[in-house]
Amino acid sequence: MKIRLLFLLPLLTFLMMGCGDSDSDTAALSVSRSSFNDINGKGDQVTLNINSNSTWVISAPSWCSPSMKSGNNSSDVTFVIAPNIEQKSRTGTIKISSDQISRSVTITQHAITLTEAEINSYSYKIPVVFHILYQNKTTSTQYIKEGRVNEIIAACNKLYGGSTNSSNINIEFILATEDEKGNTLTEPGVDRIEVSNPIFDCEDFMGDETKLKYVWDTDKYVNIFLYQFTNENILGISHLPIQ
Repeated sequence: MKIRLLFLLPLLTFLMMGCGDSDSDTAALSVSRSSFNDINGKGDQVTLNINSNSTWVISAPSWCSPSMKSGNNSSDVTFVIAPNIEQKSRTGTIKISSDQISRSVTITQHAITLTEAEINSYSYKIPVVFHILYQNKTTSTQYIKEGRVNEIIAACNKLYGGSTNSSNINIEFILATEDEKGNTLTEPGVDRIEVSNPIFDCEDFMGDETKLKYVWDTDKYVNIFLYQFTNENILGISHLPIQ
């Protein structure tokens, strides 16, 4: 009987040590705030401290852009809140998730209030990226010259800005300065893509799901593809915004 007890004591000690190690490895995730209220309708920035002992990811409304979408351990994350041009306040949820835990932060923003003069001078800026498909850099109809997209954007802004017979609807198209990962574009608003054949049937191209790999986040960019058409009598093709 004594021999059995002597054998069990080390075993129990080992099991207790194992339990202690398991507790220390328990995932932890906390945030410095549970909500952000009274955000200015004209837009603002807020900072959230995330404290964790593991990898985490962030999901947020399209009008709330985090300075980073994922991270390890503890970090301060800044969220840029876009102007709320709707006629009522809006509320969204920022969600931080690790392997085993998630935390939610509620964010509420007032509707924008502007004077008539501010309304007339205010413009909603929409980033645009031109995906230029080419095979040969020396072919001008494929490898669009640098600076050409600036001319296109300027012409569009004249139409939407009321400089012709149209009304100013306070929309300004701007060339994207960063890609989806936050890297600075060497050529603003341009993504040059080398392909084996740069000539497509435009209707087939629009319906080809394999081309989705070229599309940048549609919540943040207007995606325009420049390539040669096999179709005759078609200058361009588009679809309604993705909801």
